[in-house]
Amino acid sequence: MSTHEWYRDLADLNKAIKEFSKSRLRKRAQSELLRRPHGRKRGSTGWGTSSGGVIASMRGQMSPNRTESDTNNAFDLIKSEIAVMKKLDHPNLVSLIEVLDDPHEDSLYMVLEMCKKGVVMKIGLGDKKDPYDEETCRYWFRDLLLGLEYLHAQGIIHRDLKPDNCLITQDDVLKIVDFGVSEMFDKSSDMSTTKSSGSPAFMPPELCVAKHGSVSGRAVDIWSMGVTLYCLRYGTIPFERSNMLDLYEAIRNDELQLEGETNEDFRDLMHKLLEKDPGKRIKMKDIRVRLDGTELSARHADHRRYTLG
Repeated sequence: MSTHEWYRDLADLNKAIKEFSKSRLRKRAQSELLRRPHGRKRGSTGWGTSSGGVIASMRGQMSPNRTESDTNNAFDLIKSEIAVMKKLDHPNLVSLIEVLDDPHEDSLYMVLEMCKKGVVMKIGLGDKKDPYDEETCRYWFRDLLLGLEYLHAQGIIHRDLKPDNCLITQDDVLKIVDFGVSEMFDKSSDMSTTKSSGSPAFMPPELCVAKHGSVSGRAVDIWSMGVTLYCLRYGTIPFERSNMLDLYEAIRNDELQLEGETNEDFRDLMHKLLEKDPGKRIKMKDIRVRLDGTELSARHADHRRYTLG
């Protein structure tokens, strides 16, 4: 069966396809190799390409101008994302079903569960979108919270939370997607990171500096979750500037504006989520305590078994 036939059949089965260009992946791998210190080798991610694994390889007849090594290199830069997704089993995280590689084509495919209603909000700097009402925001924020709580319990930080990476199912369940820059740690780790990947408008103040050192991955995700909630509630990004330097300056120093917001509990939560000092930023368990007493608790009661990992 060809990849194109797979694509058609999977569409009929309500599966989503994420496509990668192997030639572009190879170029990125070569660029990364050139930047790597001499003699340093990439560590193994602990999974293979056998037929019993997550990757269904279509290498029956290898193209004469492509070697097995070439094909494996195409996987290198998505191995981390696949390794993360293999660990996940939660109703608020998009599931990985299969990875397909046709050696005769440039494309490599990740097959994911379908979220028919698409992204919760497509928004960027300068955009003004129709905001959601308070009840809907609270409803989806709890989905986001439960998914992120589970990720952290598994020793994973997402590092790129934003409305574009939150999908809505036919049944109005929010699911987190896109683990391409996520980072895995031992569960006993404090999950500190020195990396600053992610979308600039959703990055926390501690990453908006040239040399930031090690920062709390948990606090990074919580800030991004707060910016996401702000977008849903107000239809704009909280700190808007026309260039990156000014944007980072605003994220570090500008006061959060919640003009016209009359719900004091919501105001308080937003200020705690978007606290500039990561050491003072609200913790996951404290967000959970705030929401456990709401009317949404019953609706999410069946998700609780997923949160401890």
